[in-house]
Amino acid sequence: MEKSPREIVFEGMELLPDALIPFVEKRLDSTIRGHWQPQVAGRINATVQDGKIAWDQQALLKAMKEFWKDAFAPVLGKGRELLPIVSELLDVRNKISHYAAFSCDDAERALDSMHRLLGAAGANPQAEQIRKMRDQILREKYGAPPPPKDHQARPQSAPAPHGPASGRGHPAPTGGDIYERILAFVRESPGRTQLEIAWGVFDDPNARQQWVNQDIRYAVSRGDLIQRGRGGPGDLYRYWPPNAAPPDTAQTEGNIYERILAFVREHPGRTQLEIARGVFDDPKARQQWVNQDIRYAVSRGDLIQRGRGGPGDLYRYWPPNEAPPDTARTEGKVYKRILAFVRKHPGRTQ
Repeated sequence: MEKSPREIVFEGMELLPDALIPFVEKRLDSTIRGHWQPQVAGRINATVQDGKIAWDQQALLKAMKEFWKDAFAPVLGKGRELLPIVSELLDVRNKISHYAAFSCDDAERALDSMHRLLGAAGANPQAEQIRKMRDQILREKYGAPPPPKDHQARPQSAPAPHGPASGRGHPAPTGGDIYERILAFVRESPGRTQLEIAWGVFDDPNARQQWVNQDIRYAVSRGDLIQRGRGGPGDLYRYWPPNAAPPDTAQTEGNIYERILAFVREHPGRTQLEIARGVFDDPKARQQWVNQDIRYAVSRGDLIQRGRGGPGDLYRYWPPNEAPPDTARTEGKVYKRILAFVRKHPGRTQ
């Protein structure tokens, strides 16, 4: 590789100002009354020149973080994914400015975060440039895999000639060619992410993880692949053959995970926000601090979830041996109407 991972990340970060300035200024202008520049500059310690903020990478990211709730959450979501990415990119910027070294893994993660943020902000040309930088890192990291014998540029919507039809919108994966190629690729290259598997299976750096994620999830449910990782931006899911997977320590050895379980044992029936405040002993704690671990605990059976998840019936969590009966859904009026409708009109979409 002609350029180092750090140089590629630096070039990616250099794209952020042109990509984000129009978006950030539009959001601040639409949500802060009056002349907002002095107020914003004071909060983020930026310079105002001729009535305009002298934007750089740090100022843009700090503005998004400081004014997230009012200015950016309404269009980018409530922060479960993108707000942590903003904080992560601030760390990347600081590492770049202090000449920290970047491995291929570090560079891949940083570029993926940039790509997701710029795509969400509508800066598609710059997001595409960063995607190509990320693909360059992937090629350096793994090398170009050999094309499959029956290589196709992208998955076809038509069903394969073999395999019974399923309700998943394509032939049942156990008989499908894509499914078998996924398993073969993971046997040869264990520990890959969904995006890397898609890139390798289709021999196409433009491949998307959506091309394979249904089959990968099905393979995990069957035990044909083993999934590791927490699934967040900093710890993507990775996949191994059943006989080659590392121990599942990503969650069970984490201090936060154990504190969540201990808190719920002492205080059953609490919401995610109440669990976060209890675990961190902080009335300002946010449920985003614990929701990944809680979801993982539910998937493992370490916690039991009850409730419908709406504003009037928040999810609450119990230890496995203390959970009340799951009546929230089966007794609901909407639930019964759904069943009645499907009995009259089978085979309908959601």
